[in-house]
Amino acid sequence: MSSYFASYLVVPRYSLSATVYVSTPVGDAFIVDRVYHSCLVAIGSLETRVDLLLIDMVDFDVILHMDWLSPYHAILDFHAKTVTLALPVFHQLEWRGTPGHSTNRVISYVKARHMVEKRCLAYFAYVRDSSVAVPSINLVLVVREFLEVFLVDLLGIPLDSDIDFYIDLAPGNQPISIPPYHMAPPELKEWKEKLQDFLEKGFIKPSVSP
Repeated sequence: MSSYFASYLVVPRYSLSATVYVSTPVGDAFIVDRVYHSCLVAIGSLETRVDLLLIDMVDFDVILHMDWLSPYHAILDFHAKTVTLALPVFHQLEWRGTPGHSTNRVISYVKARHMVEKRCLAYFAYVRDSSVAVPSINLVLVVREFLEVFLVDLLGIPLDSDIDFYIDLAPGNQPISIPPYHMAPPELKEWKEKLQDFLEKGFIKPSVSP
């Protein structure tokens, strides 16, 4: 069970007596040490209880493994995307998934993060619906109360402050140097316009990071 889904439960959480190594269908692996006992799982008119392990995943809310499927005589039809519970003393229950496109080219967030950490090339897509009006900042309650602070457009550099602010680096450390990365053309165009505006107003000046 994912941490996000667990936030909606009202049952207590317990620590396992021993940690468990869990692999998910998307290829991720986790060390689990927390569990929610006797959680209600309802499929149609069938209600059952199951212990759910807490996993830091974002691809699924809950994964029911073979230890739960086997006692209920589950029949998996991958082509039809159905799960049928064929209990001898109960009428058959069928759960049908939503037809969709193949996900063989989709990876999980955790796997993507690991690939980026290994310096695999990644691209960030900036998507915005231009047909939807952007909400006005004046709709924010705090902004309406302090309009003199949240100006629509800055007219110049603020006055010098009496407080000097410094960021002390730990001994032996150097400023962080990050190589440039690709940006979507619309986002790059917007940033260039903002930077040019700041340059003309004197808010910033050209600089080269060491």
